[in-house]
Amino acid sequence: MNLQELLRNKRACSGAREWLGEKDLREAWETCPRADWLIWALGKFAIADNRQIVEFAISFARGVLGLGFVPEDEHRPRLAVEAAECCIAEPSRENISAAYAAADAASAYADDVADAASAYVAYVAANAAYVAASATDAAAYPSFAAYVAADAADAAAYAASATDAADARAAKHAEMCATIRDAIQFRQVSTCVAHTLKKGA
Repeated sequence: MNLQELLRNKRACSGAREWLGEKDLREAWETCPRADWLIWALGKFAIADNRQIVEFAISFARGVLGLGFVPEDEHRPRLAVEAAECCIAEPSRENISAAYAAADAASAYADDVADAASAYVAYVAANAAYVAASATDAAAYPSFAAYVAADAADAAAYAASATDAADARAAKHAEMCATIRDAIQFRQVSTCVAHTLKKGA
């Protein structure tokens, strides 16, 4: 089984598989332009532990809360991120329940608000809380963490002018990818992916 087949077996999105093409693992890791794809891979191939993935998600969410799109009197996105932080610090049943509740509240705000930029920021915060609350669910949390990265990039795009949106989105992805690569050594990536290949997915 090669890397392309492995991604297909893991149900990676078509965009990621198309981008991968014939790249080997090192080239893919070092040049991947999408932080959501890297986060997804960290979880799917057990490259990073749950806590580290949640910490990435929280960091990305904190990064977009400061963009200023959410009104000062609207606290649900901020409270969702704070609940995620409490949950990862102490994953008690009470904190997990509180994180789910805060995520639902931030998501409800995102669904109702008319401003798209505010909605993206709120979705980032909501998904960060969902990541923290579902960190013991191997099937769920990598996807939620990937949504955090994707929505963070979209929020950055909305912070830019219409003509610069694509560049701003790409720059935010590049920034988040750099954060991930700085924390995760390629040797760790190679070992985990090789183990998965050996098992046959």
